[in-house]
Amino acid sequence: VTEKKMARREDDMEKVKDKSEPLLLPENGSDVSEEEGASWMVCLSTFIAVCGSYEFGTCVGYSAPTQFGIMEELNLSYSQFSVFGSILNVGAVLGAITSGKISDFIGRKGAMRLSSVISAIGWMIIYFSKGDIPLDFGRFLTGYGCGTLSYVVPVFIAEISPRKLRGALATLNQLFLVIGLASMFLIGAVVNWRALALTGVVPCVILFFGTWFIPESPRWLEMVGRHRDFEIALQKLRGPNANIAREADEIKEYLATIAHLPKTTLLDLIDKKNIRFVIVGVGLMFFQQFVGINGVIFYAQQIFVSAGASPTLGSILYSIEQVILTALGATLLIDRLGRRPLLMASAVGMLIGCLLIGNSFLLKAHGLALDIIPALAVSGVLVYIGSFSIGMGAIPWVIMSEVMSKRYIPKSISLLFCSCALFNLGIAKMEGENHSMEKGLLLVNKEERTEGSETTITPLLIFTTFIIVSASYSFGIALGFTAGTMSSIMEDLDLSIAQFSVFGSLLTFGGMIGAIFSATLADAFGRKMTLWVAEAFFISGWLAIAQAKNIIWLDFGRFFVGTGVGLASYVVPVYIAEITPKNVRGTFTFSNQLLQNCGIATAYYIGNFVSWRTIALIGIIPCLIQFLGLFFVPESPRWLAKENRDEECEVVLQKLRGKEADIVKETREIMISVDATANISMQSLFKRKYARQLIIGVGVMLLQQLCGSSGISYYAGSIFDLAGFPSQTGMTVLSMVVVPKAILGLIIVDRWGRRPLLMASAFGLCLSCISLALAFEFKGVPGIVNFTPTMAFIGILTYVMMFAAGLGALPWIIMSEIFPMDMKVVAGSLVTITNWFTGWIVSYCFNFMLIWSPTGTFIIFAIMSGLTVVFAWCLVPETRGLTLEEIQFPRES
Repeated sequence: VTEKKMARREDDMEKVKDKSEPLLLPENGSDVSEEEGASWMVCLSTFIAVCGSYEFGTCVGYSAPTQFGIMEELNLSYSQFSVFGSILNVGAVLGAITSGKISDFIGRKGAMRLSSVISAIGWMIIYFSKGDIPLDFGRFLTGYGCGTLSYVVPVFIAEISPRKLRGALATLNQLFLVIGLASMFLIGAVVNWRALALTGVVPCVILFFGTWFIPESPRWLEMVGRHRDFEIALQKLRGPNANIAREADEIKEYLATIAHLPKTTLLDLIDKKNIRFVIVGVGLMFFQQFVGINGVIFYAQQIFVSAGASPTLGSILYSIEQVILTALGATLLIDRLGRRPLLMASAVGMLIGCLLIGNSFLLKAHGLALDIIPALAVSGVLVYIGSFSIGMGAIPWVIMSEVMSKRYIPKSISLLFCSCALFNLGIAKMEGENHSMEKGLLLVNKEERTEGSETTITPLLIFTTFIIVSASYSFGIALGFTAGTMSSIMEDLDLSIAQFSVFGSLLTFGGMIGAIFSATLADAFGRKMTLWVAEAFFISGWLAIAQAKNIIWLDFGRFFVGTGVGLASYVVPVYIAEITPKNVRGTFTFSNQLLQNCGIATAYYIGNFVSWRTIALIGIIPCLIQFLGLFFVPESPRWLAKENRDEECEVVLQKLRGKEADIVKETREIMISVDATANISMQSLFKRKYARQLIIGVGVMLLQQLCGSSGISYYAGSIFDLAGFPSQTGMTVLSMVVVPKAILGLIIVDRWGRRPLLMASAFGLCLSCISLALAFEFKGVPGIVNFTPTMAFIGILTYVMMFAAGLGALPWIIMSEIFPMDMKVVAGSLVTITNWFTGWIVSYCFNFMLIWSPTGTFIIFAIMSGLTVVFAWCLVPETRGLTLEEIQFPRES
């Protein structure tokens, strides 16, 4: 009898194995006949379910923005708050242990309702807490609700989703988790901790009542014998006209087979047929937590304080980045690239982030490079969080919901969630204690960071800056124009690679020509007149491109746009630097790069949907805005003083600073600096007393281009294609990230300073180029062939983000600050010509370098990026918080 039972059990296990295989094999070979689209009911059901994920995120993110408020009001120590932060995981452990049983007994919807009630009670206890005991008990209850929700939500979504949308819909679990987390950071910046606790009740209410309007999981209904309800629920989910017969039969057959198997125990999980999946699940949960993610999340505010950054600003940037990149992983990447490649790429990015953070502590311990430590630490945190969000955050849960046999899901997933919560508990507790012991480790020159006079920013100053940088938007469109239009232009006009390389490089060649005359025009006719001339070239060039019927008109238009770019690229940062107060000069000048990135993002994104001629016409719009707007803004007061128009200088400066501002001291400094200077010749520029400024100005411009920025900006789409990554997806993603990263640079440039930000940006470019070199070196190697396209994508994405945050704008900011009036004409022309000439060489040679060796190309760029770090460390001065006169005149000493 025993032998017969064993034989029957083996037969049943083989059947289950057969039924499990479609989840474990590539999906393109499946022929399951079901409706592939997502019906409105699937979307509604998923939305209601992920309100539980949102609730989970609010619980996880609650402690970060409330730490100091709770500790102050309730008089808690660091140790007591560490208990509060980590006790969430104690509750999650118990929730994980019981989650499988509860969801099998009362259903997926019932488990979600129960969890929402428990979590809501926990939030209300936190709200009314007067001491640490009720505070911890409320946190424990919310943790129990999270432990149950973190199991039932992904399982419910996986059980209701069509197969081709299962990955994307399941990843919404992580997306809404980080949206909930982000909401805690954003709302926590403006309300107190008690009010913030009340916001955690809102998703509980939506989840509780929403589950009454969606169907139960069809697989659970069939499993408990509610056959009629099973068919009704499946039909609702697939749509009224969908044929569900085959899918229903497969589910019934699968569950019927499982029903005949013996009852499972935890010991069954270590059976040789299941152990691999258990190792995968527990291993992923182990590594997900032991990379330290929840320690970072729970104590993010304290990390940013220790790094010398604003905790509110840091938390907001962190949360926005996490939402954007998690949305990216959920909607664009997971079902296109696959789970494993994205998981591996995410882990590599987290490694880079941890190295950046670890090196910042190492440098602090040895008293080295103290001025770059905050920038290095916060950059590491952002790289770490971004990498986690795009893969490691969501994918373990997706894989968990897919690979386990239905028969073992309650036991196995309870084990996985228990493992996750225990790992989480240990990490959160250790992180809390470590942060309290190492409080202030990264507080570098805090007094220096907070000093500075009060600055009035007038509406006229903002409007003038906006008009000035409008040309930068058109500049950005010109930079990004070739990346997404290469194939269509070559096809329409029958161009060869060599002809298109000429077309692409003519922008920089025209820029070089414009740079030759830019400083002279700006000095002779003023900043406004030079911009008007630049706009004439811009508009003529874009019209020629839009109407081009052959290569001649195309090249002519590109050259004219380049000439306009060359004229504007010098005068825009100089004009802004000359009208802005010293404490916000970096921020306002950085807006030049921000608008460039907006233009690049526009070209990258709309290039997927409109023709290249339409993009050219769009490039004219910001030119017209600037052309007309220049009639309503003042001239540079420093240029007016140089032209001996002293009264106009005072009137303009008063308007820019405000009617009530005292401009006497600033006016006197401007007049003295102008009187003390006289324009020098190009030959005189090479005298010893000018050497340092000249080396710095030429050096940063030269290295900016030798890092490969023009080549990667112009031909990003080609790099994606060469690496085997979908270029449309890649360009869309780039359009989403360049602007936020430029905004980050704009915010921090006057907080951290020019030199630390320049070094952090160049170091990020170096790591990105190394990633690209490795991706091409190992392309086609068995075993990792599916990973290399993703690695190349991560490399380009990181490169563009790091360039946008620093190296894109800083050379122009430094150039606009370090040259005094006597040097500005010839030195400004020289450094601008250097930039454009080098950019022309790089952009022209880039395609040929890729043909020669993609790996070698990016190794060269990595070396140049590393040299930029060394150059900035050794030579570039810190100009933050100094007037232009204070920066420029110490050269005589």
